[in-house]
Amino acid sequence: MLEFLDVVEFFVQAAKNFQKGVLNLCSPLEEIVLKSAGSNLAYIDNRRDALKKYGFDFWEELKNELGEQEFDRLLRCSDIAKRLLYSKSEQFPDFMFKAREIRGRFICGSLLELKDSESGSVASFNSTIPTRFKNLEDVDVVNGKLLSQESLVSSTENSLKANTTSLKGDVFTL
Repeated sequence: MLEFLDVVEFFVQAAKNFQKGVLNLCSPLEEIVLKSAGSNLAYIDNRRDALKKYGFDFWEELKNELGEQEFDRLLRCSDIAKRLLYSKSEQFPDFMFKAREIRGRFICGSLLELKDSESGSVASFNSTIPTRFKNLEDVDVVNGKLLSQESLVSSTENSLKANTTSLKGDVFTL
């Protein structure tokens, strides 16, 4: 049951946000996730809209921890352009929760994919219910990079203990 504690906490917080009036039934799905999951996210696909539309800076926690100068130095040393920090890939998944370690076992790290009707077709309810784990190696093959595994592992304090080739995450849809 602890495997998807992150998603349970997210839905409980979302319900509280609806009750308090922080969110309403017209709130975009992205806003619901950002205001209900916040710093529990290890990855956000559309970091540009998260900042511009909803005021959520995915990098704020790291910037505060390192300081602005050290953060900029880290980007330069890693050869990462600042414009990439606030980009979107439009690939699966939309969000990934941070993994946690409890008694030497990694839990959480669930993937959250948003379903919208902009395309004119929405999958049936039965096809969106997660029935299995999604192997993160498969996600990376589709996306052509190791982004999902690296995001999940870097979100844990003891990332060196993780075997990233066998990490799996529950997939949830909203």
